[in-house]
Amino acid sequence: MEVVASGFQSEIAKKGNTRDGILTNQNLETDEVIEFDPQMGELVDELPKPKQVKYPAYGNPQLDAEIYRTEQEIQAMDETCVRIARSIKEKKLVQRCLRWQLARQNETYEKFIMNEKKKYKLDDQQKSLLQFQKNKEDGLKNFLCESQNRFCSTPEKSTDDLCSSEKELNDRIRSLHTRLLCGENKFAQEKQLLGEIKQLEGTREKVIANDSMKELRINSQKEDNCRYEDDRIRWELGRKRFRYQITLKEMNLVRSKCEKRAILGSVRALEMELYHFSNEDFNFGLLL
Repeated sequence: MEVVASGFQSEIAKKGNTRDGILTNQNLETDEVIEFDPQMGELVDELPKPKQVKYPAYGNPQLDAEIYRTEQEIQAMDETCVRIARSIKEKKLVQRCLRWQLARQNETYEKFIMNEKKKYKLDDQQKSLLQFQKNKEDGLKNFLCESQNRFCSTPEKSTDDLCSSEKELNDRIRSLHTRLLCGENKFAQEKQLLGEIKQLEGTREKVIANDSMKELRINSQKEDNCRYEDDRIRWELGRKRFRYQITLKEMNLVRSKCEKRAILGSVRALEMELYHFSNEDFNFGLLL
């Protein structure tokens, strides 16, 4: 603080004002304008300036230190308030984002559960298919046993009077002709050979019929075996396909469980973050 002491007072300022080298005095009774020499202004400028005396201001170091410390504390508090307000805004934005993510995760989890229930639900059609596969296996086994028993229960009739096949009949007739032509036979023997040949010729139709029936039975047995083999192969393929579907569903179930565990983990993590943010907001509110 400076105190200026001035003991000089201009006479011109007391009497009137100067404007552009013209002195006007409002205190005069007349409005007369007085003109003066410009050298008078130079003389006034050359007059000595008033003395200025500087007095030191009264100072209190303790008060100044307290004021400075208070100003620093106020500035630090202002900066802290600005920083807290900015942090609250950022955390509110993050909290809003986390709530949105949590809602999306809950929606995804609900859709996932509904799809899994629809996918892995064993409906009546699948149950009937499984029962049909079991019944088909039992039916094929019974069919094989019956076909084998039927084939074994009709043995061939092989007697001395009836040949088992036409080829055997021809061989026997040919041997009798050879004995009849080449041998030295008596009349009674020749008559007996001719009778046997005639008897064998009489059984030709029966032999041919039995031979055809035997061939039909063999063909029928082959067809039954082929049909059984075809059904067995189809059943094996169906069983393997069914087992493959079950294995695939089990693998999908394991993968779904892993996905479910991951979704639940992310939901719990988001809930924990929201809980921490809520606690921080509460603490900030207490500080403010």
